[in-house]
Amino acid sequence: MWVSSAENNTTNPDTGGAGWVSLAFEGLQSVAVVSNTATLTQLQSAYPIITLTGTLTANATVNVPAQVGEWIFSNQTTGAFTLTVKTPSGTGVTIAPSSSQYCWGDGTNIYYANASSVTSFNTRTGAITLNSTDVTDALGFTPLQYGLGVNQSYVNYTSSGRTLNTIYTNTTGKPIYIECTISDLSSNTLTLLVNGIVADYFTDNGGFVQNVRVSGIIPATQTYQVVLSSGSTTIVNWSELR
Repeated sequence: MWVSSAENNTTNPDTGGAGWVSLAFEGLQSVAVVSNTATLTQLQSAYPIITLTGTLTANATVNVPAQVGEWIFSNQTTGAFTLTVKTPSGTGVTIAPSSSQYCWGDGTNIYYANASSVTSFNTRTGAITLNSTDVTDALGFTPLQYGLGVNQSYVNYTSSGRTLNTIYTNTTGKPIYIECTISDLSSNTLTLLVNGIVADYFTDNGGFVQNVRVSGIIPATQTYQVVLSSGSTTIVNWSELR
């Protein structure tokens, strides 16, 4: 069905007659993009669903009549180029390959029908590709990207970098695992503290115990400390999975 926007209109809208606006159409119209361009006839633009086919060799443009309307455009072209749907003298929208967009026109320009909701996504419109900060922005914090042992390896701090009774902080941004072995305990207690909480300990209640070890997981940003209750000893091994 067509409705005339001009008095005494005798032109044929089915053959491109002027002064007609589609009122009720159903179905799908396929339009071939030839030489990276296509211009929809009035009859073609009357259909609510328009598929765009062809092989693109450069960025392509599809012109629709400057009329008020709404469409679903499906980009079924091949070739790694953009396809823009617009009016001859107005602005338009870009339809990504193998995707569809619900669009509307105000008689001058073509717009995404869901522009208001898409714009609220980090002020971007059109087809959205997530970037490195999108998940962080949505969650409000930076999620851990690795589990314990994934993309991690042991680092030996036996001869340098670690001493007993010293507080260290896990600044890796992910959980780490530590092991500390001393040569003898001599009636003392060896304790692993994580954020001041006892995570592991070994106590010698009288005697001479050799090669005593404490170990544990240190969550990201938390402190850790291996404490010898008294006296001194030798660190046999201090290694961290980080």
